[in-house]
Amino acid sequence: MKAKHDQSKGRLANAEQIAVAVNLNMRQHWTADATFLNRLSKAGIAEVLDEAGCAPQVVRVIEKAPKVEAVAEAEKQLAGKGWLPAVLRQDMAAANE
Repeated sequence: MKAKHDQSKGRLANAEQIAVAVNLNMRQHWTADATFLNRLSKAGIAEVLDEAGCAPQVVRVIEKAPKVEAVAEAEKQLAGKGWLPAVLRQDMAAANE
């Protein structure tokens, strides 16, 4: 997922090269907290939980809960999982070059 303002593919590629060169692992610096999760729809939160490997029953509960409860529970479920949004994930193919 790319932000609407990210029009320059070259700039993103350069950032990726720098991240690989310095062996940047954003899992050590960023977590999916309530501030991030509040910006997502409940369907988006459920997608994040699914990607992070949370149990399907947890994902279903999140989809049915009120947004405030969904965010709080999702934040708990994601703690320690190391999930990152696509824009923060390092391209593993580039890392192995």
